[in-house]
Amino acid sequence: MRQTAGYFLSVQPQLWQLGAPPWKLETSTIYELVETGVDVGFDVFILTTDAAIPGVGMAYRKGGGPILGCKGKRFSQLSAALTYNLQLAAGGSLDHQVWREGFSIEMAFKVLMAQEEVHN
Repeated sequence: MRQTAGYFLSVQPQLWQLGAPPWKLETSTIYELVETGVDVGFDVFILTTDAAIPGVGMAYRKGGGPILGCKGKRFSQLSAALTYNLQLAAGGSLDHQVWREGFSIEMAFKVLMAQEEVHN
């Protein structure tokens, strides 16, 4: 992660001076289409997670709508708080963050799939 960030930060100023955007500006994913209000013809649920040493935060919503509730403790703009007791995920170093993020997506997806509105 540090190598990738270092590389990006080393070349981005040069590319910016040449007028190159760091990413494509046109809509290219279903997520972007839904976020911009395009009707894609089917329901899209958007799952957002964030992992930290104490646990995982997750939120989900249907399309570009408001965050929907799910089982777990409710915080502002957060649907559920999940915790883990896994040696790789609970490690405090930046090197362990990839494990925390990976486990957070798996746990949040399981919570999302348990919600009735996803299956209607």
